[in-house]
Amino acid sequence: ILLFWLYYFKTHKIDFMYLISTPHMGWDIVLYYVAKKFGIRMMYAERTLIADRILLVEDMANSEKVPQDFCAGKTKEQIISQIDQDLYQEAFKESYWLKSSKFPRGKKAEGKPLAQKIKSFFKLAKEFLTPGNYFEKDKQAAFAYNGFISKNQLLFIELFRKRSDAQLYQHYKALTQKPDLNAQYIFFPLQFQPERTSIPLGGIFENQILSLQILTKCLPVGWKIFVKDHPRHFRGSKLTSFQYRNQEYYSRLAAIPQVVLLDIEEDSNQLIQNAQCVATLTGSAGWEALLAGKGCIVFGYPWYLGCASCIRVNSLESCRKALDIILKKAKGDVELDVLKYLAYYQPRFVLTSNLHVFAVQSKIKYEELVNTLAESIKIHLEETTQRKLWEAVK
Repeated sequence: ILLFWLYYFKTHKIDFMYLISTPHMGWDIVLYYVAKKFGIRMMYAERTLIADRILLVEDMANSEKVPQDFCAGKTKEQIISQIDQDLYQEAFKESYWLKSSKFPRGKKAEGKPLAQKIKSFFKLAKEFLTPGNYFEKDKQAAFAYNGFISKNQLLFIELFRKRSDAQLYQHYKALTQKPDLNAQYIFFPLQFQPERTSIPLGGIFENQILSLQILTKCLPVGWKIFVKDHPRHFRGSKLTSFQYRNQEYYSRLAAIPQVVLLDIEEDSNQLIQNAQCVATLTGSAGWEALLAGKGCIVFGYPWYLGCASCIRVNSLESCRKALDIILKKAKGDVELDVLKYLAYYQPRFVLTSNLHVFAVQSKIKYEELVNTLAESIKIHLEETTQRKLWEAVK
């Protein structure tokens, strides 16, 4: 793949490149870094957790912080008055994008375990008996290098995966404890993997154990880290995520000093509300914490990194400094930082979607979403042309 893109850019004159989302599929992340090496201006659409808002990003590792003097001396009400009211209202709602990031199709798993098993069995039987290949997407992803695989083989693998997931969950659950919400703790929810939120946006910290090892060495005496896995690793996971975590992984997590492993049934909203702060790679919990007036520490490059109450860390020293800053912030300070972030980034939020699957769920007309995105790309293309002309003049 590397050789392909190197040859392609050497033999083609490319001035501007647009990607529909954060590069993370192997071929496109190689493309991204090769294009950077050639100095090609590029842009990709980063989906936020605010409904129908994307950010057009040029460099995933370079988010501009809201300037310290921005809206200095202004009251909460004055800052709110500067924010588009639709953006302000949507920012504090649980968008359908956020729901989709937590559970498949935005629906929480419901029902008793036996009823779920029976329902799952009949669903698999229906898939097996239905003409055509239901597993087409999984075949292309999880078995891309294996050639074609029969439907019978896929059914067997799917049944084996579900059985293994159930056994893994039992092992995980045996390691969990009930949280003491009166304790002083940092909430660290694990992210679903593999996903763009961990690779590439998490960098080396896609190994979340590394993040926790750093965090534990920076904790005040007597503090805990409450860790909870993503429910999709046990509910509705895909073949592509099968065996991404195993029993050894969870045993290593539970063995880290100060880490308290929590069951996936624990209420994340309550855990955020009672935490001193939240730590994550790039997850939605960081944004939810900010909305709740809690500061957050991130190990990757989330879309909300520009907010002053969100601090990225990548070492013991930076983690200690970040904790010192975040833990001194009162709820009101964080709330002001979130409002300043919305006001400052307001011109950068594009009212559109980067994917059809989300566009069709929007309350905004599909044509309007398409036109807005097209216009935004056009503006950046024109800026690229102007830059090239200015460089030629110089």
